[in-house]
Amino acid sequence: MKQTVSAEKGLAGSDADLPQEESDFIDKVGRELSKKGRIRTALPGWGRLHIDRALPFLCIYRKPVHQPDSGLDKLLSGEASFLVVSGGKRTNALVWAILSKIVETIGSQFGAFLLFELWSEPNGKGEEELLDPPFSAPNFHVFSQNSRPLTPTLRTLEQSLLGFKFQKHKAQVEVSLVKKMPKVRGMLALSIPNNVDGVECHVIGLQIRPLFRGLEEIDGCEVFPTLFRQFRRRLSHIIRKTLFQFSESRTTHRPPHFQAMGPRALTKLVWEVDSRLAGISDHFDYLFQVTPINTHGAWLDFKKHKFQKKPQFNYRPLPYDSSELKRLLFQIPVEQVEDPALAHIFREKQEELDRLISMLNDCNTPHFLHWSILIFGEVDQTLLNLAIEILNISSSNSRSYNSRVLDVGELTEMAEAEISHYRRLNPDFSATVQIKDDVHCDFLVSKGELLIGKQTKRPAHRVLALLQHEIGVHLLTHYNGLGQPFKLLSHGFAGYEELQEGLAVLAEYLVGGLTFDRLRVLSARVVAVHYLTQGAGFTETCTILHQDYGFTRETAFQISMRVHRGGGLTKDLVYLRGLDWVLKYLGNGGDLEPLWIGKIGIRHINIIQELLWRKVITPSPLSPRFLHELSARERMEKLRAGATVLDLIDT
Repeated sequence: MKQTVSAEKGLAGSDADLPQEESDFIDKVGRELSKKGRIRTALPGWGRLHIDRALPFLCIYRKPVHQPDSGLDKLLSGEASFLVVSGGKRTNALVWAILSKIVETIGSQFGAFLLFELWSEPNGKGEEELLDPPFSAPNFHVFSQNSRPLTPTLRTLEQSLLGFKFQKHKAQVEVSLVKKMPKVRGMLALSIPNNVDGVECHVIGLQIRPLFRGLEEIDGCEVFPTLFRQFRRRLSHIIRKTLFQFSESRTTHRPPHFQAMGPRALTKLVWEVDSRLAGISDHFDYLFQVTPINTHGAWLDFKKHKFQKKPQFNYRPLPYDSSELKRLLFQIPVEQVEDPALAHIFREKQEELDRLISMLNDCNTPHFLHWSILIFGEVDQTLLNLAIEILNISSSNSRSYNSRVLDVGELTEMAEAEISHYRRLNPDFSATVQIKDDVHCDFLVSKGELLIGKQTKRPAHRVLALLQHEIGVHLLTHYNGLGQPFKLLSHGFAGYEELQEGLAVLAEYLVGGLTFDRLRVLSARVVAVHYLTQGAGFTETCTILHQDYGFTRETAFQISMRVHRGGGLTKDLVYLRGLDWVLKYLGNGGDLEPLWIGKIGIRHINIIQELLWRKVITPSPLSPRFLHELSARERMEKLRAGATVLDLIDT
């Protein structure tokens, strides 16, 4: 840390009388904070004051009056306590009065208070400024006044900033300890309020290089949206870690985690965006739409032509107009959501819905596969090697069960009994079992209901595993999601299928129903997807599965139908890939609890943890029934010890 001295006159030197409007505003701030501990309001003239709840800090941005500074006013908008205000001379007295009132009202509750100011680096500081900012290295300059007590906080901030990577460039960080804070882009220095008794008040300033916009003289200081979102989310984590450390070391506030420093109260816009995205998702069920309605007839025709003629599959017509649905989708103002975590979730879902609508619109055409790959991906070499290794294991590992076959009536009765168990625990678990003539995939969960094909029959030794797969995971996470404030948790975040199916196959194992034959089928699906993306047709895929891997003609047909339906659906790779990921997650000590909270993707686990710390969502009301069984707990111990997919064979 570099010791420097600043002799600038600070903001605290402004003691002009406030106009009546501003004086009334300060009184309002004091009343709201004293009564509720929170305030969300516009400032007289321009700006915003947002205090989510009583916290021992305030993040500050003052906007230069005569210089463009695009984007900086939105960098702090996702934090729990911030002030965005004009930096003009006329507002100096107002800013000083606001800060004094906040420190006086809130700071006294915690014994200490931190003012954390953010501003942008002026252009022309060095040779690196010759580069357009997105291609420069991140640069941060930290200033601290009254610094000795802040040493742990400054160390946290410095180390966090040093870990800031942007566009593959490592950050450059300088820390200066000053007697008085420096001028900020021509504005008076921000100083510590000295008229508040009993409150230890500190100031930290952070100067940043705004890499999310172009050079002012070239690009008019326009913000690049994608770069801005990336920068804001990473910087937000750093700010919260710093504020967490300050709270822990200097105040009486004891947050449980740095993410708990984020906001809890959300704007109406958040709920509107969530509801509208869920509404678009409600217009269709893509699996229902791309599941053929003539599977049995297609099989008979395929058999009749000695497995050499590609069968003709028929699909349900789309119940909506694709163009109209996309118009509604992109009218949803996702870009206006200020919370970085939620903005990320909503933007992902909007993009996925766009792709799903396009995919369904191109059902049964060559374009369908393109959209499927964008949504679900392709088979990588590691996954393909795992699948082939399982398929090449001797069939002697296949156990003979000789169990009787249950018809649709018995299956329905068992499914209803399982649903009744969860309904007793939570009356809102309102799922029903519906027997459908046009469902030809045995079991299908759609919009919180369990659909069973009318002709479905299953061997008794597989039924418990199937029920836990469909009810104990798919239905349970749907209804857990319904119990949260976000509707998308029941509909599914973008890319939720891999984690869902990984957990569902895990459930099969934990109840002792994951047979070797079942693992072979999941592996065969991966191989079939691989050949599909390499250009293999339906009959070729069937032949490979039958001749190279020993599947019966009918099983090879069923696997190929699932993979080739619609024009090529790569989703079936997620079962084995998801199971492999879940096993590694458990082996590394991962906690299953947050995974039942709704239909989330692997990449959302950290966000879910953040929302739990912030108390925006609550822990899951229901956990799977099978987790409480002794046999499941014993199997879980094996997984916690680092078992792989191959270790599940013959167990």
